[in-house]
Amino acid sequence: MAENLPKMWASGDYMQRQELQTAFFSEGISYNRQKDECRLDKPNYFLEHIADLSGK
Repeated sequence: MAENLPKMWASGDYMQRQELQTAFFSEGISYNRQKDECRLDKPNYFLEHIADLSGK
């Protein structure tokens, strides 16, 4: 599933993207309009582990 996340996001509609966000970022995401960047309140260890495994 993690390998297909970019494709799932790109092909997903609004509701599917919300479901993905909720699944991976259950604590929520903060958005700073002035800096145009997103921020997590807590680290997502699952995604960090996937990044480590992929070597990125």
